[in-house]
Amino acid sequence: MIRFATTRLLSLALSLLMASIVVFAVIEVIPGDPAAYMLGLNASPEAVAALRDELGLNGSVWARYISWVSGMLSGDFGQSYTYRVPVTELVGQRLAVSLPLTLMALLLSTLIAFPVGLIAAARRGKISD
Repeated sequence: MIRFATTRLLSLALSLLMASIVVFAVIEVIPGDPAAYMLGLNASPEAVAALRDELGLNGSVWARYISWVSGMLSGDFGQSYTYRVPVTELVGQRLAVSLPLTLMALLLSTLIAFPVGLIAAARRGKISD
């Protein structure tokens, strides 16, 4: 049992690592400079360079990835380039609406799935199964 749990945990860790690499890579290949986007079209190159330094965008790809992952693990999801507020604040605002919707969907799906499962179990091998 311990071996099974260890195998599953290692698979989970590998899956999360691969997912984080894919997400980071997709973010990196999106065209455009986040600093230039945040400052607008009329921004001076000096202002863009200063903001790139402030955001840590001038480091190597691996340094940015390590910084990004360590921030994720510590609960610091960074700052939104669009709204210029912490991402945790944006998520918190939307959670007030998303959580009740999620709970209602879970309740509704359970209320439907439980009787359907009972019918399928009671009529094993029939068309309703």
